[in-house]
Amino acid sequence: MTQAVRDTKTDAGEVKSGDWIGLVRGDGVVAIGNSMVEASTALLEHLITPGRELLTVITGDLASARATEEIEAFLTERYPDVEIEVHAGGQPLYPYLFGVE
Repeated sequence: MTQAVRDTKTDAGEVKSGDWIGLVRGDGVVAIGNSMVEASTALLEHLITPGRELLTVITGDLASARATEEIEAFLTERYPDVEIEVHAGGQPLYPYLFGVE
């Protein structure tokens, strides 16, 4: 999850500078949103497939407590059987890193 620095076209759609984008290694941009939360939830819908049991969320230095709470609320409602772990990573540029098992 990061913020676009320029306009571009991707397989997921058109990206404008300032949009939030969700990236997956090997797939590139898979989610685009006007907000960090919108793009994060779209990315998570792509990542959490049937049979997944655990989601690890690593928050970066750009992640806000409010956005993290909104993402957790979405996950709890949408994926009640997936365990969620949140850890402070403090990484720059990427407000959230998600790992799914």
